[in-house]
Amino acid sequence: MLRWAVRLLAMVAMVAAMAGVAGETLAQELISRLDFREAYATRLEKAIPGVKIVRKGEAELELTLPDGRTMTAFLDNAYMDYRKDPDGLDQLLERHARSVASATLERPLEASRIVVIVRHEAFVSSQMDLTQGAKTEEVKPLYRRLGGGLVAIVGQDEPESVFVPPRQDLIDRFGDEDKVWAMALANTSKVLGEVNVERLGDGTILLVTAAPSYAPSLLVLDRWNAEPLVDEGNPVVVVVDRDAIIVTRDRNPDNLLLLGRIMRGLRDDGTPALSDEILVLKGGEWIEVDVD
Repeated sequence: MLRWAVRLLAMVAMVAAMAGVAGETLAQELISRLDFREAYATRLEKAIPGVKIVRKGEAELELTLPDGRTMTAFLDNAYMDYRKDPDGLDQLLERHARSVASATLERPLEASRIVVIVRHEAFVSSQMDLTQGAKTEEVKPLYRRLGGGLVAIVGQDEPESVFVPPRQDLIDRFGDEDKVWAMALANTSKVLGEVNVERLGDGTILLVTAAPSYAPSLLVLDRWNAEPLVDEGNPVVVVVDRDAIIVTRDRNPDNLLLLGRIMRGLRDDGTPALSDEILVLKGGEWIEVDVD
């Protein structure tokens, strides 16, 4: 299990015991944002021969490709992922370098690989920059807002990552927007596969994982009344990151307070959740919950 998951489980246990969420900081010396930026840039230079990279601030790289195209890589999310699992730095850099290098390639869109991923709304802007280096309608992804700063985005599942094509390319290839969404949701359910659940405390709080990068996609799938997620009451979730969500039900008010403490603990630990809000599903929509 990843270090962040171990910390999360320990945090849940501490909060459940009313011991707070402070705990001891994991003994791991972190590199600075600038050092991380340099390591990231070095890995990109190896992954994309001939690329020219301009450093802009602590968490932004401007790339000029050999063919003259420009791209912008934002490193905030990558650095956050690094903080969650410092020992996995090399693997993280390799994964991100492959993803950025993959974004430079032309890809045919395939109906069987179109999926829905859930990310923070800032991901939309970063993808637009990564696609062409300009925020225009021509490169705008196909997405829908979910609440809590989260968006559901249509992409194409690739071996190393999820490629996010422009909205218009999807419509031109597959038809109207509703048809694309229906196709993407059906594929997502298949890609997500089996849902893995670890029951915490008295068993009414679940740490849910699935295929890498797809656990948050449960927010757009109709699986809440099926095993292993079925329970009484409306689903309440904390989207921890791209690989995990925490789930309970609104019939357990004490659990809502516990989720609030978990989120504050994650922020205090330097690993904030993908969304800063706790969300409850009511009437087919995700609504923000105030637990203070």
